[in-house]
Amino acid sequence: MTHSAGTGFPTAERALSTRTQNAGIALCAALLLTGCLGPVPLPHESLYPAAFIRTRDLHDRLIDAGRVDEARSQSRELLGAERSAANLTLAARIEEDVDNTIALLDEAIAVDPEFAWARYGLAFTILKGESLGGYEESVEHLEWLLDREFTQERNPDLRTRLLLIENLSRLGRSEAQADAMVRYLDYSPNDLTTRYGLAYLFCIKLKNLDDAMIQVNLILESNPDALDAAMLKGRIFWDSGEYGSAADHYQTLVDRHPDALLNLGFLWERHLEDSAKAIDCYERYLGYEGPNADQKRWYDRTFTVPNRIEILRGENR
Repeated sequence: MTHSAGTGFPTAERALSTRTQNAGIALCAALLLTGCLGPVPLPHESLYPAAFIRTRDLHDRLIDAGRVDEARSQSRELLGAERSAANLTLAARIEEDVDNTIALLDEAIAVDPEFAWARYGLAFTILKGESLGGYEESVEHLEWLLDREFTQERNPDLRTRLLLIENLSRLGRSEAQADAMVRYLDYSPNDLTTRYGLAYLFCIKLKNLDDAMIQVNLILESNPDALDAAMLKGRIFWDSGEYGSAADHYQTLVDRHPDALLNLGFLWERHLEDSAKAIDCYERYLGYEGPNADQKRWYDRTFTVPNRIEILRGENR
């Protein structure tokens, strides 16, 4: 592995991957309680007819009791009586087949384009399809929702905003993703997982180091022990060319993660030009047995660091 100021920060990148995956798993768990959509919390109750809410609640109770077939039977009866947007959406919520779910929700939107829950369910179901065209359509539905009731401060729909962030991430639309994350954090400022994702996006994708530092500092103010944010702060110093500040910062982290020692060694070797200190950091990295020691990568332990030590010692002879 060749390290540089741009690639020598595996902790930050690995932390983002883990946190993003965990956030996605938590979100999917909330959504996929039963069938394709499950009994997901709906947008504001005032958007729906009372009969729809009563039937939704009844279905949720049946599902919770393991009586899914009974809930589906009721949905079929409702559809037989009237293929309204509400009845089509209720059927889609407990449909097992994804294609059938999409067909029901498409029909619901055709019947009533203003029926928000049908758009919400379709946006999520399409997201599961994992196709670029699908992501674009999902974004369109989510933005439609957020342009209406969901934008009201008294009733922000955070799940909709999280789904939008996930879609934009998969599409690689980093600037739009950052904007969506900023708006989401206006409503949920204590979501440090999303705030870290925003800081990482600013730093790595958008090269907006000032805003990245603002977000990292907000995380550390709320949680001084947030190691991923602390490691990313070192990366921001490094990418800003503040090598002395980066070294001082990593020095405060060397007892918490081996990559702090690894990055500190690279700084001393490549930017601060002190080979003796670089060798010391590399040797301490090889012998590190503190927290997160299991995250020392095999290639670094076996090749990268021993080779750097050998080269530096050869240069000092």
